[in-house]
Amino acid sequence: MARLVVVLAVVVFLLLLFNTSNDNNENGNKLVIGKSSSFSGSTNDQHLRNGRNPSSSCDDEIATKNNKEEMLDRFRRAWLMVDDDASSSFLSDATTRTTREKTTIITGNSFKGPLTLHSKLGPKLPKVPKANGEMEDLGLISKLDAKNLPERDALEELREREFKTCAVVGNGGSLLLYEHGDVIDAHDAVFRFNDGTGKEPYSKYAGTKTTVRLVNSQHRGYRESEEEIVLQHLTAPAHLKLYVSNRAKKLVNAKDYALSGAFYSFVKNRIDKKSTPTNGMYGLYLAQSVCEKITIFGFARQWYNATRYHYHNDYEPTGSQNARDSAEMIPLEKLVRDKPTKVMFGEPCVGGGGSSSSSSSSSSSTRNSGRCLLCPKGSRCDDASWVPIPDVGYKAMPKEKVCLYPARSVEGPARYGDIDARERCYEQPKVDCFLSRS
Repeated sequence: MARLVVVLAVVVFLLLLFNTSNDNNENGNKLVIGKSSSFSGSTNDQHLRNGRNPSSSCDDEIATKNNKEEMLDRFRRAWLMVDDDASSSFLSDATTRTTREKTTIITGNSFKGPLTLHSKLGPKLPKVPKANGEMEDLGLISKLDAKNLPERDALEELREREFKTCAVVGNGGSLLLYEHGDVIDAHDAVFRFNDGTGKEPYSKYAGTKTTVRLVNSQHRGYRESEEEIVLQHLTAPAHLKLYVSNRAKKLVNAKDYALSGAFYSFVKNRIDKKSTPTNGMYGLYLAQSVCEKITIFGFARQWYNATRYHYHNDYEPTGSQNARDSAEMIPLEKLVRDKPTKVMFGEPCVGGGGSSSSSSSSSSSTRNSGRCLLCPKGSRCDDASWVPIPDVGYKAMPKEKVCLYPARSVEGPARYGDIDARERCYEQPKVDCFLSRS
């Protein structure tokens, strides 16, 4: 009996010693990082318990995910109008309304069509622009060929879908600076161009959704899903002949359309009659005709010393292409300034227009607040920078050196994408995460 009592006493002593050791270890871990002995079990506390402070590192996956979810929620409420009550407190200018305006962006002189060729058009087709800006006659289309065209204008289908929010996603390398894929996919419709992709590894930057795709002759027939509405540029009689032939042979998807010369004239008359707009500019004007609100991504023109020209390949422009892109930034910025409750740049701080921060108060102007609506935590906009800069109490991450051997085009499509062996290096800024100085 005495032996049994001794054994039980030893067992109780060992159990007490084990529990005390565990308590000391737990408290010791918390004391190392300056936390109290209480443990709530929250996500942040779990990280602190493992010796990691989520506010001090951009590598903390859970903290980064939470920040992105907060930013997306703020964007949906303030810009996409998911919650009209929340949006009213953010958009505080005279145009704020309790119900969403039921009009497209181009009002009064909105494009009436035809956007695309269809079977009900007459034999004489509107002229189309050549590379030098002059208009060219596509010729006549026979009754037999007309029967192989779509039965109706693609513009009718787009307007029937009543897009409230549209993301117009260019192919600019600025997309690589932010993981805005979820933000892009949150729109009702997404417009893309040529081979702009939403596939891996680019989906986290560019999103996965595609509603409308405008393609030139080099990317004829390109699509990433059967549901995309693909609008093909026809800028020469040979293009028309090939398009009609392919439809007759049923070699194209039913949602492959050919753009009409009437749409070319509509856009050219609003920009510059002496030049040919870019594919992206055509897409932006189409979006203005079928969407209530637009967010512009991948159109930033200050890319050269910070990122690549296209986010998904090493292609870089000729001098004339670069000049045309730069010239188009002027009307883009004017559009955003003139219609601040209708159009905004998706990349924060693009376009100029005053300082603002990721914690802007509701009293900020629509334009300035909108510029930083997608600013990462701890950053703000400034007139001297086209990307966010650290806010008070924060610091930027080091830049990353990137080198590539760019593929350059020469004038004319016949030699599109010739390789230039000259290496180009640049320092890509890290502007999607900022570190606390504390």
